[in-house]
Amino acid sequence: MIFGDLIKLAEAKLEKDNNVIDSNGDELVDFVNKTEQGKWYKFVKDDVYLVYNKHYLNMTKLHNEIITVYSLKGYIGLGMSKLSIEQLLRYSGVRLLIKPFFLDINPNIDPNVVANLLLRKEYI
Repeated sequence: MIFGDLIKLAEAKLEKDNNVIDSNGDELVDFVNKTEQGKWYKFVKDDVYLVYNKHYLNMTKLHNEIITVYSLKGYIGLGMSKLSIEQLLRYSGVRLLIKPFFLDINPNIDPNVVANLLLRKEYI
């Protein structure tokens, strides 16, 4: 086994441990309703969504909003704006920062609000 294989195994275990699993062809609302409270899930259809506590966040839009917000404030290519969608999903530090949004009443989380919060937590 080569080093690259070990990394792939570690990443697969990390995703399994974090309960980041795919949608298996369901629609977003059906998938959200089937999820368990307190576990993180990934839904992939046209966009990538992060699901937790029956709430969902469009990670594709969040990724684009982070790049926009960071560049408007002069932080082009720095911090979280460097991360890919998969890295945003994988890093527990990102999930820790955005977790309060998943406890709100509204199940559809606004990516612009989250991107601004991430910028404030990281640089301001």
